[in-house]
Amino acid sequence: MNRFSIKYFYLFLLLSITTLCSHAQSKHSNSNKTKDSISINLEVKKSAGINSGNSQLILEREVDSLKNILKSQKEDTNKVNIINLLTEKLGQLGYKDSSLQYAKSAIVLAEKIAFKMGKANALNNSGVAYYELGNYPMALKFYLRYLNISQEIGYKRGMIASYGNIGNLYRAQGNYPKALEYDFKSLTLSQEPRYKSYTATSLGNIGLIYQVMGDNIKALDYFFKALSINQEIKNNYSITIDFTNISLSYYQEKDYAKALEYCFKATALAQGIGYKNILTKDFEIIGGVYSDQNDLPKAQDYCFKALKIAAETGDIKSVAELYSDLGSLCIMLKKYKQARILLDSGLVISKTIGDRPTTKDNYRYLAQIDSATGNYKASDDEYKLYIIYRDSIINQESIQKITQMELNQQFQKIEDSIKVEQAKAISIKTSEVNRKRIVIYSITAILLIVIILAIFLINRQQAKRKKDKAIFEREKYQIENELAKSKATLDQYVKDLMEKNALLEQSNIDLESIKNLKAKEIDEERIEHLEDLNNATLLTEDDWDKFKDLFGKVYKGFFIRLKEKLPDLTPAEIRFICLTKLKLDTKQMASILVVSSDTIKKSRYRLRKKLGLSDDDNIEGVIASI
Repeated sequence: MNRFSIKYFYLFLLLSITTLCSHAQSKHSNSNKTKDSISINLEVKKSAGINSGNSQLILEREVDSLKNILKSQKEDTNKVNIINLLTEKLGQLGYKDSSLQYAKSAIVLAEKIAFKMGKANALNNSGVAYYELGNYPMALKFYLRYLNISQEIGYKRGMIASYGNIGNLYRAQGNYPKALEYDFKSLTLSQEPRYKSYTATSLGNIGLIYQVMGDNIKALDYFFKALSINQEIKNNYSITIDFTNISLSYYQEKDYAKALEYCFKATALAQGIGYKNILTKDFEIIGGVYSDQNDLPKAQDYCFKALKIAAETGDIKSVAELYSDLGSLCIMLKKYKQARILLDSGLVISKTIGDRPTTKDNYRYLAQIDSATGNYKASDDEYKLYIIYRDSIINQESIQKITQMELNQQFQKIEDSIKVEQAKAISIKTSEVNRKRIVIYSITAILLIVIILAIFLINRQQAKRKKDKAIFEREKYQIENELAKSKATLDQYVKDLMEKNALLEQSNIDLESIKNLKAKEIDEERIEHLEDLNNATLLTEDDWDKFKDLFGKVYKGFFIRLKEKLPDLTPAEIRFICLTKLKLDTKQMASILVVSSDTIKKSRYRLRKKLGLSDDDNIEGVIASI
């Protein structure tokens, strides 16, 4: 009988025996059986976030919605991400084969479009699917590929998850030293606030290893650390698991009050978020507690609750165990027919999945039934089988005890080495922090010095600018004052020349009038003086020198620039240019130079020709630009 036919067999059987045994009461004779612990596959199972019992229906709708989206999605990174999400949802629903199929298609597409992050998540989902299917070698292969690509692309979250999942896998295989090694790697790498959920999961997984090895004190220490973090980040899914693991450790330590306290917390939260899978373990623990306390009705009630959920969720191992437990209760009530149905069903399942302890118990209980009903030969055969299974388990347990002692020594070595590594890491981190602090302080000090120096230099520069500005303004004022005085002097000098010229012109008129008089009427000496006055030159050398001096003060460097630009000018042309620079009109220039206006016009014409100016060129503008 294959695994799936067994599942449908015991689902049908469960409906039949629930009615037959619903009121059976008896002592639960297997109260010291160790229950399985709960672990989490990192990166896939996260906080459910569902506040009702309809999580199955909600997940089914999400799966249908994602499948519809995929139909019209082009082959890009979004499609890879959608397939990865669909893979996770299918895994949560228990569709392991479909989940694996989609995960592999995501890997193919991610490789095709070179989407490494999408490929990494698809590899992890494949590993989880193989793990859930019990194919540990393939699960390890994909987990290691996930780890490699995460290291390649610097995906720290992926590295943390890989280490944790590999640790889960080794624990499932019974390789506890390896499991502890990888769980500590995951824990060490997750020591950052943004990875709190991974820190909590790693702590919980380490606690599971100590729980399996029987060290519940250490196990509880790690479980409570994980619980504290999960409560801080409000991860209800993981809080439920922490409650269950804590309850199991207290149960194994026979602290029943604490066991029930945390188990009831776990069931209340699990029912609130629709997390059915864990309820099987919770109800098993509660049933075991009540059985040990001789409260058989409650023990039977919780065993039936656990059996129903185990059948619904496909937890075959728990179904086999619960059939055995309920069968023993029916024997105590002398309800042998119902007991045989339960035990035969449990025996088929336990032998199929290789659950030797449960198979051993079933043979013992069947031998008790046949002995009570007078079928001694069958009872003898069944008891012999019980002895065979018991002895093989005892031998195996003896080996396990020796192995456990060796493992405890290895555990201590691993834990000590990890503590040393953590201490080194902390020391390195502290040194790095101190180094950074020194660098920061040094940079801060340098910056302060630079700022103070900059402020000093800026203030000094500003003071110098103010001083320079004051000097400049003072010199500017002096220059402008001197220039104004020089301009005024030059203007006055030109005015005096013009007045002198007017006087000379009037003298010339008077002279002409006198010449027209009779000789006897004039004084010859007076006529001579008038002629001398009339022939007086406007610009003597002294006058020109004085004029040039005043002109040079007003128009500094003018004569130098003029000579550089027009080196072939005559003294008369220079005078003409100077008077033009003063913006005197033709009449004024003629008056000063004691020539006619036509002479001025001819001088202007000759100068224009000498400068090569066209008719459109303005000689005044050319002179003004010098």
